[in-house]
Amino acid sequence: MIRLAAALLLAAAPAAAKEAPQSPKYKAYTMPGDYFSCELPSDWQFTHDEAYQEEDGIYGIELAAPKAGKAPAVIYVTYYAPGNADFKDKDDFVRRNSRNALGETKSPTETYGPVKKTVVGKAKAAAFTMVNEEKRFLYPESRSEESVVMKEMFYVVPAAKGGGFHVLHFSAAKADYGKYLPVFRRLADSFKGV
Repeated sequence: MIRLAAALLLAAAPAAAKEAPQSPKYKAYTMPGDYFSCELPSDWQFTHDEAYQEEDGIYGIELAAPKAGKAPAVIYVTYYAPGNADFKDKDDFVRRNSRNALGETKSPTETYGPVKKTVVGKAKAAAFTMVNEEKRFLYPESRSEESVVMKEMFYVVPAAKGGGFHVLHFSAAKADYGKYLPVFRRLADSFKGV
């Protein structure tokens, strides 16, 4: 009986190993114009829209996790040049993303974490980080009340040369946040800005 149980366990082990999620493979990436470099998960969907870059002074990429549920997990890596169309500077970005339009850090649908100093990437660049949560309706154009709590992490990294700043932004449904966080952390650890 013991031999039979051991044989069944050994036979089941390879099948269980096949079902376990594989960690993604990574590839080196350098943004055209040398605005930043990092390692990207090769199984995530990659988007790079060049249409508005020069006009707006915003250069970035978007990554979307495979097999996303109702609310996809996404990573954005962006360089905001001096004089960009969206933010005056890194302080403006941090201020506008660390509270809501009313200046609140907590409301019934939003929680903004404290802004903390940290370091990011290969060069251990000085940065700011914050973690926020927000309830989002899945179908805002309909009568549906279906919603999901999204959790997001930001790293805001001042550019070492030429002014401007970088933003590394990770967003996922709160239930999936821990699953995809290691991918974001690996990208952030490999990040090198201008």
